Amino acid sequence: MFRRMLGVFLVALAVVGLFSVPQAMAQEKIKVGMLLFNNEQRYTQAEKGVLAQLKKEGYGENKVDFIRRSADGDKAKAKEFANELKDSGVKIICAFGTSAA
Repeated sequence: MFRRMLGVFLVALAVVGLFSVPQAMAQEKIKVGMLLFNNEQRYTQAEKGVLAQLKKEGYGENKVDFIRRSADGDKAKAKEFANELKDSGVKIICAFGTSAA
């Protein structure tokens, strides 16, 4: 009986801990990098699709700071931008195009 009550208490405590986010963290935007190898339609459409899905899931521009870079077909620029995004502290980099990935 005691173990069962302790188990229920620990589960309840974990749930409360997961959903009680400090106010400062709740207002801090998540940084997401968007790296396109170039501005070909297939890459820009894929980017729009990712942005639309993120917005649908509740991660629109009010919660996410999107940092967008296009390498204009230059592999050296793509590498430079990838390093820049990594160093800027983004949580994830969405790469569009094989050379950007």
